[in-house]
Amino acid sequence: MMQKPWETVIGLEVHVQLATDTKAFCDCPAVFGAEPNVHSCPICLGQAGTLPKLNQQAVELALRAALALNCQIAPTLAFDRKHYEARDLPKGYQITQWRYPLGKDGYIDIDVEGKIQRIPIRQVHLEEDAGRAVQVVDREIIDFNRAGIPLLEVVTPPVFTTGAEARAYLEALQLLLRYLGVSDCRIEEGSMRCEANISLRPQGSDAMGELCEIKNIGSFRGVVGAIAYEERRQASLLQAGQPVPRETRRWDEARQETVPMRSKEQAADYQYRPEPDLPAQPIAPERLEKIKGNLPELPLERQARYISQLGLSPQAAKEIVSDLALAAYFEEVLSHYRSAVEVANWLLTDLRALLNQAGRSYADCPVSPVALAELLELVQQGVINQTMGKELLGESFATGQSPAALVKARQLQQVNDPEKLKGWIDEVLRQHAAVVAEYQSGKTKVFGFLVGQVMRLSAGAANPHLVNQLLRQALARHGS
Repeated sequence: MMQKPWETVIGLEVHVQLATDTKAFCDCPAVFGAEPNVHSCPICLGQAGTLPKLNQQAVELALRAALALNCQIAPTLAFDRKHYEARDLPKGYQITQWRYPLGKDGYIDIDVEGKIQRIPIRQVHLEEDAGRAVQVVDREIIDFNRAGIPLLEVVTPPVFTTGAEARAYLEALQLLLRYLGVSDCRIEEGSMRCEANISLRPQGSDAMGELCEIKNIGSFRGVVGAIAYEERRQASLLQAGQPVPRETRRWDEARQETVPMRSKEQAADYQYRPEPDLPAQPIAPERLEKIKGNLPELPLERQARYISQLGLSPQAAKEIVSDLALAAYFEEVLSHYRSAVEVANWLLTDLRALLNQAGRSYADCPVSPVALAELLELVQQGVINQTMGKELLGESFATGQSPAALVKARQLQQVNDPEKLKGWIDEVLRQHAAVVAEYQSGKTKVFGFLVGQVMRLSAGAANPHLVNQLLRQALARHGS
């Protein structure tokens, strides 16, 4: 396969809304989905005579994320004003961190097809969100509910070369921040947003090509699509001998292409100035140690524990860890039933199938972790067999009744009495004498048919292990 003449270089900027009760610099609620402009005040609207008040909950969450991303934390918490004109920026500037980002020179380890890859983090900083332009029929209105909501921006160097790599990083970052409780990272609600900085350069070159920043990407799939489109667009320009203009573009999801917005700004265009209304304050080492000591078990740590201590396969461990609600459900079941492999199998097959069919998630599963543990205990103790257990799981899912209650109400206890089992076996052998003759002549595949007939006769109540054992003994007697 011929090598492409150009190499794609990608850096990512991710903005996540922090899970605070109020905005970054005022007491307005930081909530999603309210009527437009009901959560705004003179402070977040930038009216004269108002002063910002720093939200310490936002600082705490930002530090939590920066530490989990292995960043070097700035000794001082300081803010700057970033000046630019936009309809959704009421103050005419954004409060951000330019001189002293909260954290820098960090990294995140991600699992890419079973291999751990380390992605460097250039910096992490705290800032405020802008408002939001909303199209209403034939006009545009500005909703300032979002203005002032605390944002954490996570910036990587240009280290990605494919859309697949970029997506793997974004999924890992989203999961990490959710585990930390820093943000819900709901892309569909805008609480996690991504901008991709994309350029092409000749293969083998260390020089950077002209940068294009892509905004308005509303999904991980959109990130992959935007990168693929930009690769084609920029390569076409370069092959034609034309320069790639340095510009900001937006991703048009409907047309699956990027559209020009404006020329790309330089740092000097923003006229950064220290924020005079928020004096710099030291970040105490004791505060960092306390936050670090309270960090939860992170996704890759949990994945490694599931494999090494619980005996899960790497694939099962990754699947469970990748869904925070599923991981919590798994842990709760394990606190009542200790066979981790068995629990994982039921969660990832039978229960998942029921959830998918109902369009539900593990977070709102009608079968509680305690109920599933109870069901597994009934199977393990031989009260019911595996097949009956799967049937009861579906019934418990549909009705909300506990497995034990269903077993009692339907008198479904598994039959282990050898004499009763022998009675069913003798009846099946009598009814299917021709099949028995086939078995005796060497056609042993019919054994499964005979087992099935015994299970049918017992209405599924017979212990299948004992049925297998006793049926073989009965057939041996018939053949002698």
